[in-house]
Amino acid sequence: MGADDEYAVPEGQQMASALEVFDATVFEAVFDTMSVKDGDAACDIVSVGLAELVDGLDPADALQFISPNAPRIVPENAENDDGSAMIVNDFWYRRETFAPIFFAIARAYYERVHPASYPPPPKADIRENDTAMFGCELADIWFPEGHSDQREAALVLWAGAVAAAVKFCFQRSVAMPLGYALLFANVRDGVLQDTVLS
Repeated sequence: MGADDEYAVPEGQQMASALEVFDATVFEAVFDTMSVKDGDAACDIVSVGLAELVDGLDPADALQFISPNAPRIVPENAENDDGSAMIVNDFWYRRETFAPIFFAIARAYYERVHPASYPPPPKADIRENDTAMFGCELADIWFPEGHSDQREAALVLWAGAVAAAVKFCFQRSVAMPLGYALLFANVRDGVLQDTVLS
């Protein structure tokens, strides 16, 4: 079996979408970070990044916001909290919290490294949501048409870019301001379609 065959879609099965790959990869990367001791440091880093985004907000205030609303590990069954089964709080990977930032950074990574034979960087539908963390939520992701013969390989590269974006956000406080700037640069450049962001 060759390297290309390793990622081939079995006959009769449908290829995963760019959004499905994004969701699965974000969850895995979040779990890898937040389910271990490094998750405590990640919470601190994210709070510093958020403080850099909001004028007048210091890291202590940002951490105060994150801590009660989003403990990184929560009981799997809230009604029967015996401590036996804990999972990562979905706050860290929902589409209305950090997903738009993860997408913007991952897209920039993909754009920088993808071969010319691969599909262009994916586009997204980012919708306004007044209750979302950054005022918007990720509704869809897709690759432009064409390059169908390289789509499977592109999805593998996309997954790697997404994983790197998530880990960057949890390891460097500069990631949040950078991702926010990239997100709105995408709006300006028409990367985000069917969006009401301005």
